[in-house]
Order: sequence, then structure tokens, then C-alpha cells
Amino acid sequence: MKILAFAGATRTESWNKKLIKIAAAGAKAAGAEVTLIDLRDYPLPLYDGDLEAKEGLPENAKKLKALFLEHKGLLISSIENDDPVIFLEPKRIYNGPFDGHHDKPVVPWSKHPTGEVPEGYYTVPLESAKVFRPGKDVTVIAYGTMVWVSEAAANETGIDAEIIDLRSIWPMDLDTILESVEKTRRCVIVHEATKTSGFGAELMALVQENCFYQLEAPIERVTGWDTPYPHAQEWAYFPGPDRVGDALRRAMEG
Repeated sequence: MKILAFAGATRTESWNKKLIKIAAAGAKAAGAEVTLIDLRDYPLPLYDGDLEAKEGLPENAKKLKALFLEHKGLLISSIENDDPVIFLEPKRIYNGPFDGHHDKPVVPWSKHPTGEVPEGYYTVPLESAKVFRPGKDVTVIAYGTMVWVSEAAANETGIDAEIIDLRSIWPMDLDTILESVEKTRRCVIVHEATKTSGFGAELMALVQENCFYQLEAPIERVTGWDTPYPHAQEWAYFPGPDRVGDALRRAMEG
């Protein structure tokens, strides 16, 4: 919280004279069956993303760059950026892409097509979303673990969903989102944070404001419940492929 309160404002309040570089690393632990993160466990500044509701805090501050990323190029960009960057990584996908089926083994990254990391130096722009899965029926906007859960839901329902991996919450690649929604004319937003005051509300507003005349169905949101995170019943809280699949069907029928 101190990083959010002070680091993001330093550059602005010092009239751009005190340039600082901070890449604060943190881990989101939803569904990872791990204990809560203790700041003392980390030698570097840490943004504790274990409580899912904190996903929207950096975006609300409008001072920090908040990223959900897996790629080396984005990490290098985060380190080299003149503004403070908050780097959040879902613990659940440390071992491999998690599709939401907690009762099934996870394919390790060593055996997954996307597990290869290019050698050498390269960067990826922070504000660049990625079309994770091309499609024509409906646009799914997600980040972190929910990208893989959304892919599983699309495969299981047979709906040709185009999945947009935001990768960065702020700055956000709005152009990629709007281009996809204008093509599919339907939109589903997926994230682990609570529905009320979750970042999905901002995404919904932006899509509605910019694509009102293109939309052929109400925008759907699949989120965590508006309750404290229930560690004893986390899979009832977790937005799994069944809930995402139901939202995809509603979007297609709307």
C-alpha cells in the first residue's frame, strides 16, 4: 500500500526531476493452495496481490503501471520504464497453464508449446494487449489465470471466442479491445476480483461507451463473488470454466 501511496506520485510531485525506477513484484494466490504472502519474505518491494480485490487499486491511482504478465519482454520493459511498475504474477500458473479444473493435473510448461522463452534481449510494450485466441463469435477480455480458464470454456462449449489477454491493466490497450468487440459484437469480461468495484466494471463502461451501436447482446461479467475470499471453499468462489461457459452461452443467445 505504501508503494501505491507514494511511489506513483513521486515523479509528478517532483516536477519530473526525481526519476525513480521500481519494478515491484507480487504474486496472486487464488486457487494456488498457498499461504498469504508476507512482505518480509521478499527482499524487493512487493505488491501483495493475494487479495484479489487489490487488482483495481493501481488503475484507480492512475499513477502506477499495473501488469499481469508472463513474458520476459514485458518484464524487461517494466524494469526499464521510468515510472514505477507493479508486476503481478498468478501463483496458480507457476507450474503450467491452469484451465480451472483443479481436480486435473496441470501440463508443465516444459511440455507446453508456449513454455519456450526466447534467449537474448527483447522488450514488449507495456500497453500491448494480445489476441490470445482468435475467434469470431464473442470477445472475451481477461488477464492472468482467467485467460487459460476462458480458453478452456471456449473449447468445452464449442463457441468460437476471441480471447484478449490484457497483459496490462494500466496503461491499457483499448484499441485491441474495441477492434475485437466491433468484429464479434458480443463481449464477456472475466476476472477473479469481486464483481462490485472490480476492474471489469471499468472495462464494461469503456466497451459500452465505444461500441454501443455494434453490440448485439448485453455485456457479461464473470467474477469472484462479493464476499471475503473463502479459503475453505475457494473453488466455489473461483470463476471456473463452467461459469465462463454459461456466460458465453448467454452472450450468444442475447
